Amino acid sequence: MEYREERAATPLSEDEGQRALAAFLLDFKGITVPQVAAIGEAVRQHGFAYVTVKNTLALVSVRDSPLLEFDRSRDPLRLKLIAILKSIYMRRLAMKQQMEQLIEAMTPQAAVPLPAQVLQARRNASARDALLREFGAMTSAQIGENVGSRSPNRAALAHRWKSDGRIFAVSHQGTNYFPGFQFKEDGQPLELIAQILGILGSKREPWELALWFTANNGWLAGRRPVDLLSEEPVEVITAAEREAENQFF
Repeated sequence: MEYREERAATPLSEDEGQRALAAFLLDFKGITVPQVAAIGEAVRQHGFAYVTVKNTLALVSVRDSPLLEFDRSRDPLRLKLIAILKSIYMRRLAMKQQMEQLIEAMTPQAAVPLPAQVLQARRNASARDALLREFGAMTSAQIGENVGSRSPNRAALAHRWKSDGRIFAVSHQGTNYFPGFQFKEDGQPLELIAQILGILGSKREPWELALWFTANNGWLAGRRPVDLLSEEPVEVITAAEREAENQFF
């Protein structure tokens, strides 16, 4: 029995259309139904989809397509190929649009930062990391342990020192830490820290204040205040006073 185009078309499933990377067209004219079945079975055994498209359905699929710049009655094979490729393309386009909508919906609503802001944030993050690595930091409980406190609430001492303006803390990953350069070897606060806090504490945010200690200072001939806390305390106080005088906001 000769195979004819009147055979019912095998639909292209949505999953097949989304996964297809290529389409191949075979002309079945002149071969028998068993031969067609054998070809389909061989194709499926190798993991490929097997699709049959009737000429009439192909014409409907590409009725208004600008690709049809040829004689439809004389080129039915190209009609079939265009119909298959168009189906694959439309399914892939729909999938891409759905994915883009999903990404947009899952993206947090936030203002896009300017490049200069991103650069400054990176510099600040690097400076903070360098400060913690060089000088270390303690939690309020660790401060109590460091001075040998036996109180059930060992964090109370650090809270009292902070409230009295003798030390300050910075926030790091959701926890308050006290930079280590504020303390003597016995765990007590350096007296100079309280004086600096009295000058700059209300004018700078905690991290800004911490980085002031560890940054090269023009009032100190390019030296860092943190390196002069013990040896040249007067110069450090003078630099803090000049910094406060030049603080515009």
